[in-house]
Amino acid sequence: MQSVNAAAEQASKGLPPEEAERLRERINKRAYRERWLDKHQELANLKPTNAKPLSKSVQKGHEIVSNTLESDGKETRIALSRGILKGARHIVSLKPEKIIAEALNIKSLTASAAQVHGWADTQQTSVRIALFTGGDDTPVIDV
Repeated sequence: MQSVNAAAEQASKGLPPEEAERLRERINKRAYRERWLDKHQELANLKPTNAKPLSKSVQKGHEIVSNTLESDGKETRIALSRGILKGARHIVSLKPEKIIAEALNIKSLTASAAQVHGWADTQQTSVRIALFTGGDDTPVIDV
């Protein structure tokens, strides 16, 4: 109500005292009738709906390095995986004699594939199969 009274006082300056009082009353009644103060409070409490930050959030140095290393690691794994896949496709096209001659290279390629794809990290399960032949010395096969 203070701002309405201040505005009415400002508007009534220079008017005769009776006219000034009448103008202030009319302004106050209109402010009450049209709920100027309620609207003013609503506007003051209104929060922006599509507010965008003024600047980017600041990252710490270790976060930048960590994100970069993670991104580079993913790209490296993809590139190595593609290379290993090409090598595996090449092995399929080889003749058996050539595969035997290239056994060390194939072993190296397989080890690289296991490391890139995390095959060594997975737990392997073993199965023991006992063959019943009817005798006491039953053969056992570990798979």
